[in-house]
Amino acid sequence: MLTKETIQATRRREWVPIEAWTPEGETFDSTQHGVWVGPLGARAALAYEDEIQTQIGDAGKVEDHAALFALIAVYSVQREDGSLLFTREDAGWLANMSLNALLPIFQTAMRLSNMTPNAHEEAAKNSAPGDGSSSASS
Repeated sequence: MLTKETIQATRRREWVPIEAWTPEGETFDSTQHGVWVGPLGARAALAYEDEIQTQIGDAGKVEDHAALFALIAVYSVQREDGSLLFTREDAGWLANMSLNALLPIFQTAMRLSNMTPNAHEEAAKNSAPGDGSSSASS
């Protein structure tokens, strides 16, 4: 049987090399130039779904995909000790980073979280104006 300590010590995550974030003047090294990406916790997954709902425009589509990709980075990129590297306030500048950097983080976090990579698009479809739906979760 699992114990509270065993569950708390569980850290399922993956190293994701990010060539786009190689410091100027350095040669890309996949063992050094990357980040740890973990799954979204329950609070983060629900906050992500809430953000999707705020991003849905009049046409029933997400208006700022980059903001959603940045939010996933905020909720999933970890330091070596497992704590989150970014804060919610970092989402603004992260949304302006290269898609080549954010996309592998997004894809890894979605897979580790057992969420579909196009969850934000599905949520937009499920809550199109006038359909009475309000949640993307199943």
